[in-house]
Amino acid sequence: MKTISNLRLFNFMCYRGLHELVLEPKSYAVTAQHIHDAESSNWHGKSALFEAVDFALRGVLNPDRHMNADGWITDGEKDGYVELEADDRTIVKRSRKLGQSTQLTLTLARQPNGGPAKGDEAQALIEQMMGVSHEDF
Repeated sequence: MKTISNLRLFNFMCYRGLHELVLEPKSYAVTAQHIHDAESSNWHGKSALFEAVDFALRGVLNPDRHMNADGWITDGEKDGYVELEADDRTIVKRSRKLGQSTQLTLTLARQPNGGPAKGDEAQALIEQMMGVSHEDF
């Protein structure tokens, strides 16, 4: 995995429904401005975008949010996911249905065994591709 080319959010925190960002290999700034108050930029999902990447790659959410395991799913929705696609077509997806366990799948561009890696196997492969372990963070 080199760079993230697509970020897909489905019912992730404040992002109700499907949202997709198509990214180029360059730097970005994330800003927000409330439609009714040009001075307001809080609570518009800026941090959630970055948390989505960390959640997909490591399964970690900001502890300051005090969420339970279902807490990242948009209020009133039954399921959600975060999916990253890299420029080499590797796909990392972390998904959950309310009350069930969070699922991790890793689909490599050239899948050696024909299907996506799941769970602990997928997490180990992600860490190997990133070149850092969970403890390094």
